[in-house]
This record gives sequence, C-alpha cells and structure tokens, in this order.
Amino acid sequence: MIDYGEFQFACPPRTGSLWFIEACKLTGLGYGTIEEAHELFPSNRNGCSIRVSLVRHPCDWLASCFSTISAGNGKGYLAQFYALDRASFDSFVRSYLLTFPGFIGKLFSMYKSDTCMRLEDMPWAFMEFVETFGVSYNNARLCKNLRKQNVSGSIIKWNKLLREKVMNSESDFCDRYEYF
Repeated sequence: MIDYGEFQFACPPRTGSLWFIEACKLTGLGYGTIEEAHELFPSNRNGCSIRVSLVRHPCDWLASCFSTISAGNGKGYLAQFYALDRASFDSFVRSYLLTFPGFIGKLFSMYKSDTCMRLEDMPWAFMEFVETFGVSYNNARLCKNLRKQNVSGSIIKWNKLLREKVMNSESDFCDRYEYF
C-alpha cells in the first residue's frame, strides 16, 4: 500500500497501478513503487481517511494475466495462475473457470478499499479525484496524456462463449462496477 497522506492506494497487479503511481508523481502527490501498490491495505487505518483502489474489466484482466504469465512474469498474486493450462488462451480460460470461477472479483475485494476507480475511466476519474485533494486543474491535466504503463503487447481474441462464461462467473463483480 502506498500512503499519499490524504489517501492510501493499493490494487491487484495488471490493473493500471503503475499508471496511477506515475500520475501521482506527475501531479506532485508523491512517490511509490509497484511492489507497495500491490500490497493489501493494513487492518489498522492509521488515521487515513480514504483507501483507493483500481478495478478492471474481468475479461481484460484475465487476458492481461495470461499475457503476463505466458511471458514468464507475474509472481506474487498471479503465481497461482501458473498452475492453469497455458497451452492457449482458450485452454487458460477453461482452466480458470474450472479452478477459480469468481476469483477475479474476490481478488479485487481482498483490498477492502473505500472507493474504486475503473481503469477504463482513466485519466478523467483520476483527474477529478485528485482535484478533491487540492491538486490544481492544470496539474491534474498533466496526467491526461500520460501513456499506459507496462502494457501487454498482444491483443487476445476472445471465444464468445468463454467470455460469456467468465462474465457469468464474475456477475457480482460486473454488477458492482457496471461491466457488461
């Protein structure tokens, strides 16, 4: 978890955490590391008023996870996904659905944040958020053109039926964050 004073930040890997860290640095809120960002929030709040996390569409997250572990990266929270069948993306998804259905929503829930911003709503959600902490509009706009960080190079094509099954297994998560 990264403590930025007015708020704390943490989220699962493959959720835009590096972008958020860079945007905080760029807007003058402070520094943090990717390792800190992936740690769960401590049970003791230490007077912090708000805990912030990021969420990502479950299908996009799963595709990014596959790309990352196929490249031999993604230890830590992604380590358990190494046991899934990685012969192809479809076999990976089938293996996920047999082994961990609903886990993506559970992973994001583990962070127990007060508020979550959807990765798909960046940079605008971030800009509005930091303005509430006194970051000027002009400084908040600095992150408008900040490029995505640590992006998987491959675009994965989804099998329509498998995508539907993932969405069904993550229905609570999808309803909560309006992913359709």
